[in-house]
Amino acid sequence: MTVRVSDVMTRNVVAVQESTPIEVARRTLLSRGFFALPVRDHRGRLVGIVTEADLLPPEPGDGRTVGDVMTTDVISVPRHLAASVASHRMVTYGFRALPVVEGYDTDLLVGIVTRRDLLGEPEWARRRGPTYRVWKWLRRPAPVSPLRGPSRRTTAQDVMTWVVAAHEDWSVERAAKELTGHGFTALPVVDDDDRVIGIVTEWHLLPDPLTGRRAHTVGGVMKRDVITARPDEPVSDVVRSMAVHELRAVPVVDGTGRLAGIVTRRDLLC
Repeated sequence: MTVRVSDVMTRNVVAVQESTPIEVARRTLLSRGFFALPVRDHRGRLVGIVTEADLLPPEPGDGRTVGDVMTTDVISVPRHLAASVASHRMVTYGFRALPVVEGYDTDLLVGIVTRRDLLGEPEWARRRGPTYRVWKWLRRPAPVSPLRGPSRRTTAQDVMTWVVAAHEDWSVERAAKELTGHGFTALPVVDDDDRVIGIVTEWHLLPDPLTGRRAHTVGGVMKRDVITARPDEPVSDVVRSMAVHELRAVPVVDGTGRLAGIVTRRDLLC
């Protein structure tokens, strides 16, 4: 049985319009735990997509709208496409989410499919029963509550959050479960002394786009050349580093290289 995009996608998609203020889009991302929002017109047709990166850095009184920052050259997938093909496109182009449209000849937005939806889908999930619905609920993104009051967040330690650390001998299934279960963007990989030796993301855990196979352990897929930040590093430097290297998360380490936390794009949106 072929699993289609429509079998794993989110149907009640949250979308914005070109006229939506940037601050509204930012609050929507944070409150819902999303990392991208499709943009549709008044007829429900896909016209663009806006991501966390488009909304950084947050600026007080920013009067721009989603139409000013969104990407209009959007790659979408039809709902009847095989989920394996959607996974291939995500790996090939480095996407975290793909808007889903009704068919090849229409831009009518009907859903969105993410890497999280495609990670390690078990055989029983294909039966679409009550257990499947529980599985989908557990894999929902974790919402982030925006900080209240005056912001004094000037260094990495002011914005970093707690994160599970993985080990090289972890199975990719375990790493995928931790990522999807907690809504993490990435997992730092540490040695027995809690020193950061790598990082693994959703992208690393998706099956190979050509063979459909993937490595068995985190050590076989993780990125070993890791860019990190110091706890006292200015947030502006972290933002710049993430932009230059196109990163979604930066581990924070102390003077001995031990993991202290992680800074993600979502942390910087608050």
